[in-house]
Amino acid sequence: MADNRYSKEFNKAFENIIGVEGGFTKDPEDNGNWTGGKKGIGKLVGTKYGVSAASYPSLDIENISIEDAKTVYHKAYWIPIKGDSLPFHIANAVFDCAINSGISTSSKLLQRSVGVTEDGIVGEATLNAIRNNDNALTSFMTTRAMFYARLAKFELYGKGWMKRLFIVHKQSLLGIA
Repeated sequence: MADNRYSKEFNKAFENIIGVEGGFTKDPEDNGNWTGGKKGIGKLVGTKYGVSAASYPSLDIENISIEDAKTVYHKAYWIPIKGDSLPFHIANAVFDCAINSGISTSSKLLQRSVGVTEDGIVGEATLNAIRNNDNALTSFMTTRAMFYARLAKFELYGKGWMKRLFIVHKQSLLGIA
């Protein structure tokens, strides 16, 4: 899946995310599968490669290609989280969170975990706090787990979310292949 249009780090993070997101799903209980972003609102279109109907209601989700997903991920998630400015182990985890929970949420969780103002934008203060924190990944993953545990659908999806956290943590620690 390597692609010279993108950094080595993005290509690896994309490969990792496809491994946890998988193929097409159309779960009516998952708000992301609805074009209106909530169960029963809009059309039940589904999610493929993690590209959701809620985020991209005009896309033909079921027929999106992996290359289309890669383009979406780079522009809509990797660039806003400043993935190429973060150490890979952090970028991989924040990228996964941005896709799963949104850019603003992932950025705020990262900021909360390293003790800077939660404005939802990864900037110099956030980057400096990460550079000076040897436990940034553990802190971020812990903060993310606590976020999930407080969600209303934790009882339904919590086991899958926690499994995902452990997988992403392992991927992040393994770094670039």
